[in-house]
Amino acid sequence: MNLTLLNLLSTQDRILRWDPGKSVACPLCNGCNDSVRYLFSECSFSANIWTEMKKKMMQERLNDCWDERNKRVFTNEKRSWKEVLSGIMDTIRFKLVSLRVKKTVQVSKVASTWQVILNTDKKVELSIEDWKE
Repeated sequence: MNLTLLNLLSTQDRILRWDPGKSVACPLCNGCNDSVRYLFSECSFSANIWTEMKKKMMQERLNDCWDERNKRVFTNEKRSWKEVLSGIMDTIRFKLVSLRVKKTVQVSKVASTWQVILNTDKKVELSIEDWKE
């Protein structure tokens, strides 16, 4: 289970229980007391990240809906929302496997969550010939 959902992340408010003299200001924005709730809903630093991610994801998902709409209008091809969602998930998986990343615990967790094998090789070389087919 996710530590965030269980409220078990080692945020400053939890660490304060073990070290009462510790500063509890958010290390990202130096604002209010650091806590799971603050980090994911009130911190201005993470809010900016979430806002940009939502914009990007929304734009791409709108494109997916537009594509589905066009298939239905112009080719009478219809997919259920589950099939469209499956296509979206596959697109995310394809993007993940195209990345070259360092092998870390976090990368392993992402690979496991998305059920993909991520490229952790030092060097990958492809020639133009590899893309012609």
